Amino acid sequence: MSVYLRPRLPGLPVFFTVCLAQRGERLLIDEIDILREAVRT
Repeated sequence: MSVYLRPRLPGLPVFFTVCLAQRGERLLIDEIDILREAVRT
């Protein structure tokens, strides 16, 4: 497993990848507002 160093400074961008169990599903597109709010929180 990779070990990532994440600086804990406000305002720094964080990048991550989200994958679905079944490719081709529209869940991430249909529910993008919920995902954005979760990340914002």
